[in-house]
Amino acid sequence: MADDGQTGNMGRAERVGRGAEMHAKSIVADVHVDTLDVLLRTGKTMSEGAPAGHVCKAFLKEGGVDLLVTAMWTDQRFRPEGTMHRVMQMADLFWQTCDGSDFFAVLSRSDLDRIGGGGPIGLMLAIEGGEALCGDLAMLRLYHRLGVRLLTLTW
Repeated sequence: MADDGQTGNMGRAERVGRGAEMHAKSIVADVHVDTLDVLLRTGKTMSEGAPAGHVCKAFLKEGGVDLLVTAMWTDQRFRPEGTMHRVMQMADLFWQTCDGSDFFAVLSRSDLDRIGGGGPIGLMLAIEGGEALCGDLAMLRLYHRLGVRLLTLTW
C-alpha cells in the first residue's frame, strides 16, 4: 500500500478505527433535509420514526449527527396563495419538535456551542425557495423572529 502521508501503511481495520475516532470527536451536521414537509404529510414525528428516505432521532443518533438543518419548502400545489400558511405549519412542527428533550433550536452562536457530546440534537430552521418571502423583504425579519437562520432563494 502506498504511503499517503495521513494513513501511512495502516491496515484497513486501523484506518476504519481512526476514522471512527475522528468522527466521534467531530461535530457532524446534515445541512439539508426536507423532513418537516414529510412529517406534516404523514403525521409522524422525528422522535418516533421516519418515512422511507427521511431522518428520525434513531437514524441521527446512529450516524452521530449533532446538527440538522431542517428546510421548509413549499410544493407547487401550495403556491402562491398557500405558501405562507404551509411555511407556518412547518415552523410550528419545528417548534413542537424542539419542545421535547431530543432536539433543541439553534438560534445563536451560543446554541452552536451546545452541539455535540451525545446530548440533544440541534435543529436549525431554513427556508428553501424565495417564494416564502411573498415578494416582501419585511418577511425576512418575521422569519428570523420565528427562528429561521438560513434562506435559499432557489431550490
